[in-house]
Order: sequence, then structure tokens, then C-alpha cells
Amino acid sequence: MDSRSGNTRSKHMNIMKEKVRKIFEKAEEQFRHPNLIEKCKTLYRECNDDVRFLEEFKTALRYTLVFPDKEAVDNILLFVSKLVILLYAIEADSDDDMNGSDTINEGCTFPNEILELLFKSHGASLTIVRVRCLQLLNKILSGMPENSTISDGIWVKLKETVLTRIQDKSPVVRVQAVMAARKLQDPKNLNCEIIKALVFHLNDPSSAVRRTVVSSIAFNKLTIGHVLARTRDVHDNVRRNTYLVFSKVRVMNLTIKYRLTLLERGIQDRSALVRSCVQSILLVNWLDNFDRDVLKFLEALDVINCADTVLKIVENIFMVMPMEEVMKSLPLDADTRLIPVEKLTPEMALLWRAVCHHFWTEKNDEELEKVLPNISTFCDYIRSVYPLDSNKSLNLSNDEKWEEVKENQILRHLMELTKVFDFSDELGRANLKKLLFEMLSSQRIDNEAIDCLMELVASIIPSPEVFLHEVTEIISEIREPLVVETVPIPRRQQMENEIHISDLKVTLNDLKEKEYNAVANKNYAEAQTLKIEIEKIEAELKDLNTKTCISQEVREEKNDPVTVCKCLTILMHMIKYSRVTTLTPTLRNIKENFLNQCLTSQDLLTQSLSIEVLGQFCVLDVDIAKENLFRFILMLSENGDDEINGPALKSIFDILLYHRIKPFEKLHSCEDDGHNNSEQDRKTPVDDSDGDADDDDMFVIKPEVTDVGLGTKFIPILVELLNCKSNDLLKKIAFEGLCKLLFSGVMYSPEILSKIIVKGFSPIIDNESEDYIRQAFMVFFPAFAAKTQRSQEMIEAAFIPTLRRLIIAPLGTPEADINPRDVASFLIEYTLPNINSHTQMVLHVHNNLAMSICHEILRECDQCAGTEVFQLYLKSLLKAETVPG
Repeated sequence: MDSRSGNTRSKHMNIMKEKVRKIFEKAEEQFRHPNLIEKCKTLYRECNDDVRFLEEFKTALRYTLVFPDKEAVDNILLFVSKLVILLYAIEADSDDDMNGSDTINEGCTFPNEILELLFKSHGASLTIVRVRCLQLLNKILSGMPENSTISDGIWVKLKETVLTRIQDKSPVVRVQAVMAARKLQDPKNLNCEIIKALVFHLNDPSSAVRRTVVSSIAFNKLTIGHVLARTRDVHDNVRRNTYLVFSKVRVMNLTIKYRLTLLERGIQDRSALVRSCVQSILLVNWLDNFDRDVLKFLEALDVINCADTVLKIVENIFMVMPMEEVMKSLPLDADTRLIPVEKLTPEMALLWRAVCHHFWTEKNDEELEKVLPNISTFCDYIRSVYPLDSNKSLNLSNDEKWEEVKENQILRHLMELTKVFDFSDELGRANLKKLLFEMLSSQRIDNEAIDCLMELVASIIPSPEVFLHEVTEIISEIREPLVVETVPIPRRQQMENEIHISDLKVTLNDLKEKEYNAVANKNYAEAQTLKIEIEKIEAELKDLNTKTCISQEVREEKNDPVTVCKCLTILMHMIKYSRVTTLTPTLRNIKENFLNQCLTSQDLLTQSLSIEVLGQFCVLDVDIAKENLFRFILMLSENGDDEINGPALKSIFDILLYHRIKPFEKLHSCEDDGHNNSEQDRKTPVDDSDGDADDDDMFVIKPEVTDVGLGTKFIPILVELLNCKSNDLLKKIAFEGLCKLLFSGVMYSPEILSKIIVKGFSPIIDNESEDYIRQAFMVFFPAFAAKTQRSQEMIEAAFIPTLRRLIIAPLGTPEADINPRDVASFLIEYTLPNINSHTQMVLHVHNNLAMSICHEILRECDQCAGTEVFQLYLKSLLKAETVPG
């Protein structure tokens, strides 16, 4: 009997096994899934408490997890997930009819057993098994209804599985784990473990994982900033996916800072794929949030403080939106082609300016005429929008200050719009010139608007001499305006007035007597004439009797900081737009009578502008440069004011770039001969006690290594600024300036190039100056390697010293965290034979590099260097493309 029962059970098991096998075979084709699910549901009900179906199903699923055919397995996993979701819904309803939502709990036998199988199998040694376990788990969680809940016991196991596999060594497994974690997040809980794990993996080494995390992570106060940082990811697809995610977010749910950051980075991205995504998807979706009304969209951005960024955004809108639709947002009057003054806002002014500039650059004169008014009419319009006769008030309320800011922003856009006008109309050009001069002289105009105004003045006055003369007159009028003064009448004048009064009285008495006689003789006509003369004399007498003072026009010199700074700003832009290359008598006179006084001012802003203008004069005249170069150097101080440090250091580099180094060699040598300066006197003005101990040796002038002249002892000072610890501005300007000197060929120094390379690979993050330096380096170095004449020779000479510097860098220093292999690969890549057209036919850099590397390997052998050093040099040697012969 037992044997018969066992045979029967075995027979039933084989039948069930065959049925399940056929189900899984058919499940490889997705169109069969609905019928198979119904069949499985029937089998499951027939089995009831019998575990045969469940065991055979689990066995078949185990085989599926290791099956090689990906497409077939994907369809089977999809089938299993649908079946699990359906059966847990049925069991949940039968377990608790009162529960309004579906719940996965330990009572749901089939779903629970499948999940338990996944919980036990996710740690398998085979990567494909771990991937498919997470893949099935993801499909089950994704297919659950929105109102589904999970029991605490299953949720804990799910969380442990996901958190374990999200740290898997395989990127494919981590991707599936991230996708499975999508529905386990709790955005309202800032301490959610799942969210914290996803935030961590936003910096995952695999771009696929980062891309999946961006798509899966829920947005809250903690995550949104981290996701936004992925717009700076090194991989194009990650950045593109980040913008796609943000395109689905309502604009008003983001802060203005986030909106501008996303758009600014997106439209300037280096990848055409990413830029296209931002233009055609993100920008279009966000415009749809405002019913494609461009003005409403601009109001959601910060037009006041970020006008340049918003202008770039508007230019990109023109690429994805018909101009006819854009024009609907501009309320231009059909006759005057002007926006009514009462309706004009900064957003309208910016859009108007952008539309005009777009048509102008496209050379679409027909459309431009529809949006551009007559130039003389436009001048009157600006006067009505921005009255120049009203003076600034210092006691303004916050609302009044904000209105003033808005008016200044509107004026800026209107003046930028003026650049697209045709200045061939003489009358219009004269009206515009008058308006510009009135604006420059007005007290309402801020210094920020002077740049645009001076550019316009230069465009309508093409002659440099006339331009300098007329602008100089404006500066004189601002600094020494005509004022009316009342002064007492001089004593001599008073005596003359008294004599004249006596004569007038005698004449008056005679006329009155004649009038009396004429009336007596009834000669009324003569009497009337005499009466008029009498009235004139009486009026003159009255005026002389009351006139104790006289009014006269005199020039009053104004030395207040506001006026002086405005004059300096005009002077600075006058030189900028004057197109002069030498110091004219007019400019020399301004320097002697005005600029030299400003340099001694105690006002910080005045000093800053004075230094900047003096730097311009030094560029125009080498003698002035010789007089002031060391003055600029002495102004540098790590703990000094940035308002002084910045212009002084920029002026130094401008002088060296324009005049080169040679004119200052003799000057410095003469100073050394005439003054026995002590070592203390020759110290760098920048005190950086934490700098490298070998920096002094680095700048020892070696004729066989560098062409930097003997007189240029200030060059080490400029290089030492790269080590500033507490002044980021000096560090950034020094790095950029030294790069310019090398790029332009003013200076040849492999030692300085080595220092720049090390700074360019700085591992320090979350530091604005270091980020700026890295970006500047990646712009400078490719251009330097390809276009500078002796760049390949310089890189070759800097190769070994740079690697040696990184190898011996002490632990704890930034240089110790730089990977020498990355630097070596980078330098080899930019010394390929076809990089630089100047040297590719005459200089085989890689041949020379190979020899230098071989010598260095022999040197390291003598010093018993470590294995890593030999690996570094040998791998570099293998990468070099040497040329036989």
C-alpha cells in the first residue's frame, strides 16, 4: 500500500514537473503570458495546500536564474513577476477582506516563498544569478499597485537584500539593486537608509550605476542638491539623464538658484548630445509649465541679478520656439514699435533686446524693422523711461531701492538694444550722442552702465582723437562742474554805482519836470514818451539800490569718492574703446593732473580703480611701465585687500604680456647696482611659510634650461603666489597669468610649467579656487601643446621633474594624492608627433622622452627605488611612440 502510494505521489510529481516545465518554456514568448498566468492560477487553486506546484515552480525558477539566453530569461522573469503580483493580490483579499489596500505578508504563501528564494539566492557566487535575483525583485516591486503595503518582516528582508547588493562588486548587480530600491524609499524621512545609500552611489565609479541612481532616487531637501551635482558628471549620458529627470519636475518646485544653475550648465555643456537634450526637452517642458509664455517663464528666473545667464537661455529658446510665437509675448505698439512705458519690465526689456539682436545677427532686416523704432524716437523713449534730471536719494525705502534697481536693469537692456541701430542717420546719431553725453554726466547713472555707454560713444565717434577729446571734456565737466556763485560788489564798483545813481537822479528830475510842462501844455504824446523813460530810469535806480552782490560762473573741483570713481571708470573705458596704442598728449595730461592724485587717495575703491587705470597706461607706454612695475609688486600681500591685490597682479601680467620681459632686465640690474639691498629687502611680499622647501631652487636661472632673463628676479614672486593659503584671488590670477605668459611665448621655463601641471592636477575638491585652476588648466594645456612654438620642447624638459616631484611628495600634501600615472599618460598624450605643427617635422619628442625615461630608470636603480616607480617609468616608456632613426 505504501509502495503504491509512493508511486502515485511520484507520478503526480512528474506530471506537475512536466506541466511547470512546459509553462516555463512557453513563458519565453511574452504574448503567451496571459494564458499561462490563468493556467498557473488554476493549478495553484487545484493544489490548495499541496506544495508540489510551489516546489516545482521554485525548482524551475532556479534553473532559469542560470540560463544563458538573456531575452528568454527576461520574458520568464516578467511572467513570474506578473504571477506573483496576481497571486499575492488574491491571497491578500482572501486573508483580509476589510483591508482596503493590498498587502504582502507572511500569510501570502506563493509570493512569500518566491521572495524567500530571492532573499536566499541574491548572494550567489555567479554574477548572473545575483543580477537576475535583483531583476526579478525589481519587476515584482515595480508591478505592485501604488497603494500596496509590505509587512514589516518582508520589508526588513527587502531592505537588507537591496542594501547588501547595492554594494556588490559588479556594476550590473548594483544597477539592478538601485532599481529595486526605487520603491523602498521614504522621501519624507531624512534619515532613510535607502536614500542615504542612493546618495552615496551618486558617486559610484560606474557611470551606469550613477545614471540609474539619478533616475531612481526620490527628490527631497537632502537629495536634490546631490542630483544637481551630477550635471557636472564626467560621463555625457549621466549628465543627459540628470537633465531628463529635472525636465519632469515642475519649475515652481525648484528654487530660482536651481533653475538657473540647471539651464546655465545645460546650454553650455561641452557635449552636443547634452545641449540638445536641454534645448529640446528640458527647456520645452519648462516652457509648457507656463503655457509657452516666454515672459512668464522669464519671471520665474532672476532677470535682475543674472541677466547674462537669462539672455543665453532666451537665445536657446529661439532655437526651439518659432519667433512668431515669441513675438506674441512682446506688447509692441504697431505704430511706434515701442513698449508702453507703464508696461515695461526688466523681463520685457531683456526679451525685446534679445529679439532685436537675434534678427540683427540673422541679418533679417525685414523682421528687424518690425521691432526696432526710429533712433531719435527711441532716444526720447529712453528719457521718458529713465529721467536723467532726477538725482539719487540716499534715504530710499526698500521698495524704492528695488524700483531703482529695476530701472537700472531696464536701462542696461535698452542701451544694449541701441547697438543694433544703423548709425548712418546723421540726425539720429546726433540725438544719440547728445543722450549718451547727458547720461555720462548724470548723477543717476551707475558705474556698471558706463561700459555700455562708452562702447556706444566709441561706435558713433570713429576718430580716436575726437573720441578722446570729447570724453575728456565730459570727465572735466563731471569733476569740475560750472557753479554759480554770489560775491559782494567790489568797493570800486560800488563807488561807480553811486556816481551813476546820482546822474540818474538828476536825469530823472529833469524828465519829471519836462513831463509836467508837457501835460501843462496838453502835449500828451510827448508826456507819454517821457513817462516811459521815467519808468525805465526808476527801475534801473531800484536795481542799483538793491544790488549788493553779483553772480558769476566758476568751476568747483569735486573730490568726493563717488565722483572720482565715476571719472576713473569713464577714463578706464575710454582707454579700452579708444583704439589707441600709444600714450597721447591728452592721456599724458590726464595722468599728471588727475590719475596721480587718485593714486594717493585713502578710499579703497578709488585706489582699486586707480591701479587698474595705471595698468592701462603702463601698457600704452613702456617708460611708465618701468616706473610702476615694482610698485605693483610691492602692493601684493596675501593678507591685503583683494581690491588692491587683484588689479595690481593683473597689471603686472598685462605689462609682461604686452612689453615682454626684456625691457625690465636692465632696469632691475641697475637697481641692484645702485642699491645694496639686504636679503630681507629682497624677500617676496607674499609670506607663505608653508610653501615647498625646494621652491627657491626651482627658480634658479639656468641658461641651458630656461630663457628667463637674469634681471627678472620678480618671476619667482609671481610663481610663489600659486602657494597662497589664505588668498584664493591671488592664486587664481597668478595661475592664469603664468599660463598666458607661457602660451604667448613671453617666457620659456620647464620648471614653471612643471609647477603649473602639478597645480592643474590638484586633488583638492569643494574649493572654488582649485576648481577654477583645474578648469583653466584644461583650457590652457591643450592649446599650449598644439599652438605654442616651443611647447613640445618645454613639456619634454618638464616631464621627468614633474613625475619626480610627485614621487617624492611627502605624505599629507596635495601632491601626494596625485596619481603619477595619470600625469604621465596626460603628458605623453599631448606630446604625440602630430600635436604641434611647429615641431612635428623637426623634433621627435617621444624619442627624447624615451631616452630621458631610460636614464631615469638607471638612476632609480642606483638609488634602489621601489617597484611602483619602475612600473610608472616602464608603462610610460611603452606608451611613447618612438620613431626609428
